[in-house]
Amino acid sequence: MNMLERYGDHLFHPDREGEYGRLIALAAAFDPATRNQLTALGVGRGWRCLDLGAGPGTVSQWLAEVVDDGEVVAVDRDIRFLELVDHPRLTVRIADIAELDFAPGTFDLVHARFLLMHLRDRDHVLVRMASWVRPGGWLVVSDHADLGAFSSTHFAYRQALTALWRMLADTIGTDMTYGRRHPGTLAAHRLTELGMAVDVPIVTARSPLAVFWDLTLRQATPNLLASGMVTRDTIEAALAYLADPGTFDLSVGMITAWGRQPPSPIGQ
Repeated sequence: MNMLERYGDHLFHPDREGEYGRLIALAAAFDPATRNQLTALGVGRGWRCLDLGAGPGTVSQWLAEVVDDGEVVAVDRDIRFLELVDHPRLTVRIADIAELDFAPGTFDLVHARFLLMHLRDRDHVLVRMASWVRPGGWLVVSDHADLGAFSSTHFAYRQALTALWRMLADTIGTDMTYGRRHPGTLAAHRLTELGMAVDVPIVTARSPLAVFWDLTLRQATPNLLASGMVTRDTIEAALAYLADPGTFDLSVGMITAWGRQPPSPIGQ
């Protein structure tokens, strides 16, 4: 396996069949929680927002709708799905986050969901993200943590998702534990008013997460088989479990952390 492969180079490339549907299913599972968390932080009229690794653009579009006379910049390495989103307050930018160059203190909100966990240089990227937040503004980051699959009583489901996470760590450097380190990672950058929330949707047949895992496992099957960690029969049994009307299980949660850049001292 190529140890330098990045998310989207081969695994989960936008050209792969079902990739747009996979991302939309993940968004459907977690968008409500993301909107609630950002609303609670006060995002609204006049805000300038940066949405990194914006994927299908569901969060970017929602932000554009609520900032009124503000602005939203959505960034991704591949913007074909973002180009399907049309809003006058949304600017789409194609870029690798490692090559972005915003002035310090540019944005009221810098947001990234399910991005940092997949980056090998995640700590360096987080430093830059924090620098782009204006005094008084917010940095909000969300990552996965598997809070259910590892303890599932269904053997095939447990084995398939355990193998998937290990394969992703070996192939693209995914760190499933990164989200659990928040908000300590934000405190290290001297952000204040730190907070953290965990959202864990239920996996049932035809639920957004069931659709997401079905498409993810199908796309990752060649890599999983090559890894030797799981058999095709086990993958097929896991897919059948995801489609079973009697299934009620857990998998990933979304760990979200937020912190605020201290306001500038009065008179500065």
